[in-house]
Amino acid sequence: MYETIKGMKTLKIYLVCLLLTLGFFGISENSNSQSKKELRKIQSTQNYFLMDSVLNSKRFVFKIDFMMGTLYSTAVNPAVNFIEVDGDKGVLQVGFNSANSVIEEFERNVIGGFTAKGDILSWKLSQDSKKLNHLLKFNLLAMPFDYDINLTVTSDNHVTALIQGQVIWIGHLEAIDNSGIFIGQTL
Repeated sequence: MYETIKGMKTLKIYLVCLLLTLGFFGISENSNSQSKKELRKIQSTQNYFLMDSVLNSKRFVFKIDFMMGTLYSTAVNPAVNFIEVDGDKGVLQVGFNSANSVIEEFERNVIGGFTAKGDILSWKLSQDSKKLNHLLKFNLLAMPFDYDINLTVTSDNHVTALIQGQVIWIGHLEAIDNSGIFIGQTL
């Protein structure tokens, strides 16, 4: 009988230790989850300030990965589909993917779309520090056309553009010097 009571006490001690271990593990996991959430928030905040710096420099390229319109949506080549901002000058280019490589198209200086170069007017940049994003509105005057461009830039470098109030482009920002874009001829 003494052995049975001793065995039950040992079992109870093991169960208590097991429950305490699981409890500590749960607290540790919760704490670890909280730490990851805090780290993501810190990273997003740092990215937000980096995006602020890039946008205020007025030297970047919005590379388009995806285009959407009323009757279409398609993935595109960001090397020939972009908006370049270089100070008070800009380029808006739309090219078409073809069987030829981008290099061959560049060597011929033909992208099979259109290229508009001009002056950037009415620049307005606003920040939303709670949502950690930026809204940039500007006008590109590329004679004879005038393009109204609205960019929403998130802290994780996801950019959505509204062109002329109806065409949606989705992509990301890159520095001009490292963008690898190919600018075609203007008409």
